[in-house]
Amino acid sequence: MTLPVYLGDDMHLAALLRAERLYAGFQRRGFFRIGVLPQFMADGVTLELHDAARCAEVLQGVPAKLRLWGNVGALEMRRVVVVFGAPTTTSTRLEAGRALCGQDGRWELLDGVVFQAGTNRVSAPSGRLQIVGPKAGRLELASDQAVYVHHLFQSLNNTHATTPAAALKTNKPISKDED
Repeated sequence: MTLPVYLGDDMHLAALLRAERLYAGFQRRGFFRIGVLPQFMADGVTLELHDAARCAEVLQGVPAKLRLWGNVGALEMRRVVVVFGAPTTTSTRLEAGRALCGQDGRWELLDGVVFQAGTNRVSAPSGRLQIVGPKAGRLELASDQAVYVHHLFQSLNNTHATTPAAALKTNKPISKDED
């Protein structure tokens, strides 16, 4: 299924959402699925963002619309790929095995996360993407050694940087408890 995403009254296409399967499921606590905690599931999700300036709006709006569609508050997306700009082999992209989209504007990325900016690629077992708030666009990829931080929205909208890949090269590992 493919859904075009338009924002507000503007009739310009902001993104395309592709999902192989949409269905109702249950939230997990450890190994257990809890029957009293329903959630909407989207499997094989690809989100192509066409407008870098409005990517925060799209990343906040798409989960909200899927939650309304599923008539539940919780949303889990599996096999997620978010492509920023035209989908090419060097596009800035974020991939995760699972994404738990919280209503607080944070995506918990699990089961293997890959962030690619140009030809640079960073992978980690888990991560977080903050969509709204003072830390909007902050992508944290957590590994055993450190947490790598990338300010995604700034690098996409920054006209002074030559490419998002150049912005990624300047990021350095920080300790896990540094914010």
